[in-house]
Amino acid sequence: MEVPFTQFLMPDGRRTQTAIERPDEICEQAQKLLKDGWRLEIEMLATGMISMTVERDDDDRETVCSAHQLCNNGPAVLVAVDKLITEATAWVDGQATTVAEPSAKAEAIVDALDTAHGIVPNSQW
Repeated sequence: MEVPFTQFLMPDGRRTQTAIERPDEICEQAQKLLKDGWRLEIEMLATGMISMTVERDDDDRETVCSAHQLCNNGPAVLVAVDKLITEATAWVDGQATTVAEPSAKAEAIVDALDTAHGIVPNSQW
């Protein structure tokens, strides 16, 4: 299954639809967020970092952000998508304090992949 995002493209912020393949549990949580009116947005910043948000407009047309992730482009995006959707779901359900961090093993794998691709690992920021 895939998690659908609205992607903002450089240099002018043009919008397009994209999707990232993730486990069924994450995709099901993402679909529930979308059904409840939340937007999943992703963009590459001028620095090359990837920014992802889950947000919607409240009754006063103010944007409410339930989760935000910033990561290196590459394998770290997959871990960040899982964290984004998990954190947003917990925030929406009123359980934000119970969000689990990725396992040390998952972080080590992402760091090793980043290093192999010449990217500064998240753990070294």
